[in-house]
Amino acid sequence: MAEQQKTLPLTNLELAYLNGQEHGGAPTFKDVRLIRDSQYRCEQILKEARDHAKTLHNDKDLEICAQSIRSIRDFRTELEVLREMERKPWVHILSQIDAALVPIATQLIDLERAIKVEMAHWNEKKQEGVRREKEKLEAKAEEERQRAKFVEDPIKQRAAHAAANQYKLEARIVAKPKSAKGVDTFTYFRYEISNRPLAAKLPEEAISLQLHYHWFEEERKKKEKLHQELIWPGIEVIRETRVKVH
Repeated sequence: MAEQQKTLPLTNLELAYLNGQEHGGAPTFKDVRLIRDSQYRCEQILKEARDHAKTLHNDKDLEICAQSIRSIRDFRTELEVLREMERKPWVHILSQIDAALVPIATQLIDLERAIKVEMAHWNEKKQEGVRREKEKLEAKAEEERQRAKFVEDPIKQRAAHAAANQYKLEARIVAKPKSAKGVDTFTYFRYEISNRPLAAKLPEEAISLQLHYHWFEEERKKKEKLHQELIWPGIEVIRETRVKVH
């Protein structure tokens, strides 16, 4: 196999580029390796270093090891020089490719982030409207339930109960999340300690040196099932919205 050898300044090491061919405007090689003499030097340095990496017995051994370290450092410098010089032409091309593409990619990332922010804002507004409508329907359901208690006419009483159940059903339907095509919208909660002395009275499972998210999530689900407010002493509950685009 023919070898294309490159001699570089500051080092006698050389690389061989084997079986090169053009591919996509740039040459590719089946293998890149040190030429035989350079590989032999590497093996000699490694062997000498392994021989010296043993228990010392006297000052002479100490001097030999110090010299070995100097040789290792010099050879590492040669390897680094070879690496940098061989990579330099490719690094220049790569930097040109990045200069052409990265600014566009960065703008796209920023625009995606900005769009998601607007989507989150819209979802927050929509959810606020849903909450208000749900509360309105639940209030009407409660009114009908109260009316049923004080109406003596059985027909009107049944009608009030039916109206209350209908409002309750409509409130559940309104509260059910509706996602746009290709977009998942979900609500998540963050918990922050607003008053540490008060928060310290909560169980240790909830807070030690810091609050435990999973404990609050479990308690939140229990409270929501019982239609209880999400309130804990010394804790601020923050409702947030995320957007995930497929």
